[in-house]
Amino acid sequence: MSRADGSRSLVTVTDAESLGRVHELLAGLWRDRPEVPDEDRIALETALAELVANAVEHASPGLPVPMDIAVECWPDRLEAVLRDSGVPLPAAALAVLTAAEPPEVDPLAESGRGLLLVRLTMDEVTYSRGADDRNVWRLVRRRR
Repeated sequence: MSRADGSRSLVTVTDAESLGRVHELLAGLWRDRPEVPDEDRIALETALAELVANAVEHASPGLPVPMDIAVECWPDRLEAVLRDSGVPLPAAALAVLTAAEPPEVDPLAESGRGLLLVRLTMDEVTYSRGADDRNVWRLVRRRR
């Protein structure tokens, strides 16, 4: 197996500044890896931002929750793992990720499209509840 070209990690909490810290994390990676196509950068940033926003809103509403993110840039793919100590993903939300076909979403709805967007922008999305009782998300985007 090839080695990762670059990696970044962040240990933080869910709060109003979480998305800004994630964007800074990725900006540092893109500075070091300018060869990563914009299409792949945007896809990973979009998916990761959606998951972080969900963690901020739903993990433990109103309270900061520990969260860590690791991103790796491989010759053939981008990978990200997000872990948080919030409440487990509800079954209905999990169904968005595991259904054979992506579900229809009301285009006028004010929410409820984030996980579908994650699913559509990534080549692989997995969610599990870790042995340490944390939510674990793994995103993979094959480089175009």
